[in-house]
Amino acid sequence: MTHAHTTNISLLSSIVNQALGSAGKLASWSRSWLAGDEEQQSSGTGFFDLPENALVHLLASIEKTKFGSYTALKGLLGACRFTRSLVLDHIPEITLWPNPGADDGAELQHQAWLHRAARRSTGPLSLRIDFQSCGRPQGQTLERLLLQALEQGQQQAVAAPVQASNTATGVVQARAGSEALSAQGNEHMAPIKGWPAVQRLEIMNDGNDDPMPTASWGHLLGACMPSLRLLLLRFMRVQGLGLWHGLQSCPHLTHMRLDNVQLDESAQRQVQVLAAALPSLTSVDLVNVQGDAAVITALGPQLTQLSYSPQVAGTLVTDMCAALACCTRLTSITLRNMYDARIDDVWMGVLLGLPALRHVEFDGYWSLALTQPHSHRGYPAAEAGSRRSSDLTPSRVSSRAASGSGSAAVGGWQTLRLSRVSASALALLPLSGVGELAVRQLVLHVGTDAAAAQQLARDAAAALARPHTMVWEKGVPCIEVMETKGGQQQVLHQQQGAGQAAPVGAASQRAAAAPDAAAHRNAVCTALASLSDLTPGATQLQLIWHHAPGEGLTAEIGAGEVQALGHALGSSLRQLRLHITGSIAPGFWSSLPVELPSLHTLALRGLDSISKESLAALSALCMSSARHMRVVMPCDPKHVREGVAKVQGAAKAKGSKVVLELARAWE
Repeated sequence: MTHAHTTNISLLSSIVNQALGSAGKLASWSRSWLAGDEEQQSSGTGFFDLPENALVHLLASIEKTKFGSYTALKGLLGACRFTRSLVLDHIPEITLWPNPGADDGAELQHQAWLHRAARRSTGPLSLRIDFQSCGRPQGQTLERLLLQALEQGQQQAVAAPVQASNTATGVVQARAGSEALSAQGNEHMAPIKGWPAVQRLEIMNDGNDDPMPTASWGHLLGACMPSLRLLLLRFMRVQGLGLWHGLQSCPHLTHMRLDNVQLDESAQRQVQVLAAALPSLTSVDLVNVQGDAAVITALGPQLTQLSYSPQVAGTLVTDMCAALACCTRLTSITLRNMYDARIDDVWMGVLLGLPALRHVEFDGYWSLALTQPHSHRGYPAAEAGSRRSSDLTPSRVSSRAASGSGSAAVGGWQTLRLSRVSASALALLPLSGVGELAVRQLVLHVGTDAAAAQQLARDAAAALARPHTMVWEKGVPCIEVMETKGGQQQVLHQQQGAGQAAPVGAASQRAAAAPDAAAHRNAVCTALASLSDLTPGATQLQLIWHHAPGEGLTAEIGAGEVQALGHALGSSLRQLRLHITGSIAPGFWSSLPVELPSLHTLALRGLDSISKESLAALSALCMSSARHMRVVMPCDPKHVREGVAKVQGAAKAKGSKVVLELARAWE
């Protein structure tokens, strides 16, 4: 390859990437170099000297490309028929914004490009039709715009002759007449009906408007896109059988996502037609769907993957439990929480009863309203604090089952992922027999009882030892300490009581009384010292510390908290990310070198304020530290940023070994 070719490929790659990241950077270049400037072409160093496979490689690396939005794409499509053919034959994804208020000629051109790409034979195409930001003239409905596009798409068009690709070199041969969209003058070519290249379709409606009805266009999906494999609909209203009948003509459909979709009664009653016509539809993703139970009931016996987000708050309703019980082939389930839903003992029993289930994920802060321990068949349920982790190994459990003390061992889930879970819920989950437990964030609810805080941490540590393998999802232990007046008992009542009045007793009396700051500090320090059980030998830690909203508590971290953390992890901790909704006492800074001698990076977030005394203590640390340390402080609020900036300037002038930085986000 010549030096000119290498230079041009590098230049094209750089410009295309920049243009896809920010529109407008390519305006002058597209008018000259890409548009075919005569001087550029005659010099032999322009775009037309580039080998075809260089452009094809660039197109394959583009994740999302929007017609009419980026100057780079418009320039490539407008350069000449040859470059336009390469783009439309190899672009992996198209996002189209129907815009009836735009120039009619440009809109027709974009439609022609879409039809050309969707009828290609050089590879699959992902199509995203986004109505969220499009213009809408008076009297024109969004469903009418979509209907027009699908009606045009299912009409017959002529396929251009395509020469064989050189798979050894990856160089795509030229295509003569590849943009023919009619049969005029090409009687020898076979007609193409619909958009056979489209295998993924996403139709996005604006959530601020009423849901878009599917009655007028749903029946056209199968005729227009017979190769469809993935369908995603957002903010739609499914009426009658139109959409279901349309999808019956998509025999390759494997995955369907419905996001904020309403199914009327007729659509709910007839959804079973999909199960009869589409045995390949084995994966469903439902987000806030009206009629979700009907969909799962109809498709449940053939589903292997299910993602579900409930439509209402509270304990998940009975009909969903019955629907989930139909999913006898389900191997993977993701339960996403958007409305503070709760999973009770009945729901957990349904999950444990699914014979093929191997992968379970609770995404979001699920309130696990469990009142009793749960276990897999052949594995005993552990009681908090009553058993050692060594007593719960699979070998011991198997021997018990063989001796007749339990049912035959079946085995647990291969993976269980928890994005945010309270420590008390761990003891009630079916963790024995789980192959891998992945936790993103563990919550310790701490009240005024130090002994209860210590026992809570120990019970959580025992629970984390029960799976075969336990990992922190992001590779770094993340512990959230939430201060509450009533501690863990108050949280359990809120999760399980379903709005009933709190019982009269010591916990409720403490909740009604003014917060005992000293008792809270003592309990928090006890919980921090117990991290030696939860995260033994950790070199990195993310610590989130705040108080329950609306309880009048304040969070402040000082020397006592640092001493407790040092007691737990002082010899190993090297990186600490601390997110505190509150303030930092001066003693925090003076205690760091003594209590955390291995710490070299501290990143702080969420500070409400920082006092002059705390800034003075930070300055003293910078001036006196005998070892190198990196401290990253937040940029907001403004007075925090300004105060830290002054300390930062003085530290630099003195050549401090403490590198003080201001940043808006964690690395």
